Amino acid sequence: MERDATKSLFQNPLGQSLQPTLRDDGAGLSLLHRGQRLRSRFAPLISRAHGRPVAYRATVQSDAETVAFLEGEADLELTAAVTTLHMQQFQATHKGAGAWLVLPVPGPALQDATLWPPVPQDLFASDGFTPSEVMLSVSVDSAQAAVLADFAQYHRALGFTVEVRGLSPHRGDLALLWAGSPELVTLDAAFLPTAEGSPRKLGQLRALITLLHESGAMVGLEGLTQPEALRWALDTPVDLVSGPAVWPWASPAPTTGGSPLAGPAALPAFEKALAALRTGDALETACATLLYEAGVLRCYVLNDQGEQLVENLSPAGTRSDSRYWPLAQAEGASWAHRPYFRQALAHPGALLVSDPYFSLPDGGPCQTLSASFLCDGQRQVLCCDLELPRPPSVLRP
Repeated sequence: MERDATKSLFQNPLGQSLQPTLRDDGAGLSLLHRGQRLRSRFAPLISRAHGRPVAYRATVQSDAETVAFLEGEADLELTAAVTTLHMQQFQATHKGAGAWLVLPVPGPALQDATLWPPVPQDLFASDGFTPSEVMLSVSVDSAQAAVLADFAQYHRALGFTVEVRGLSPHRGDLALLWAGSPELVTLDAAFLPTAEGSPRKLGQLRALITLLHESGAMVGLEGLTQPEALRWALDTPVDLVSGPAVWPWASPAPTTGGSPLAGPAALPAFEKALAALRTGDALETACATLLYEAGVLRCYVLNDQGEQLVENLSPAGTRSDSRYWPLAQAEGASWAHRPYFRQALAHPGALLVSDPYFSLPDGGPCQTLSASFLCDGQRQVLCCDLELPRPPSVLRP
């Protein structure tokens, strides 16, 4: 799909750059539209592992009682102005929070490749944004699979992450997800059981999340309005949650159970590192040899609640995918929901290897070696993430 580099969402048909008039009236930046004062609001997307927001979804709020502006249906000129409002307000209030700014992309801009990218390039230069700090959010029904695939591939090359949002039990096509290979797929709360829901429905949701993970996507659940919905969500392997029931955030309590997993032979270097930790060596000293083993991504230690005690140790020169940077700082993150932690507690001293799963910092599959040990009378778990091959290229353009 060809693009006209002289045209963008931020130009009118005559090619003149749109310069929206924003005003700071002490309550933040605002934009005047049809007599209404529009303001940016940012809804947090919480990582269950990190226990903090890793993204903020930009929405519009009006000072009037009713809002005539709907982002997905607005004309492109107004959408461009609102996008500028979002970016400048986020710069003023949330920059440095270690989180993505999630910007909605209207259907007309998605379907017209001459409008790509749908963000104001001058703001990147003047306000210090980089593409890796912005997640572009598209609706599941806003374009055909081929269009979404082109959009995602083009913006992935520029360094953006892409979210497909709005998938519900009655809306959305999985073929579109395979074609686009978005970094984040956000599911509607309608997938969750109701008060009368059956375990079968929850099992279907778990299977869907696992399938999306195996295709290389993070998975979010939005629209969680009641505490019960949040409890259902946390009973699945979902990565991000959002909605009124989510904030303020309370980390889930760890559970135990399971049995040792069958898998490849343990790395001898992992066993040596474990032995060194048991004798009181520091993590850096104990894992010095392990970090040189082929395929090792990182080593880290969890306490008996599943909380990561220190930042990751990674081989020299190893970096996580820069598009997943809000997830890279892991000290204090809770991995209590991960099987490799629960099974290590359930089988003290046993060397375990997990099934393949989706790694948040890497945006791809990995396996984790884990084993528990005692340190000053406290149970801790040594973990080592191992790199696995990416999903087949047919799932990721």
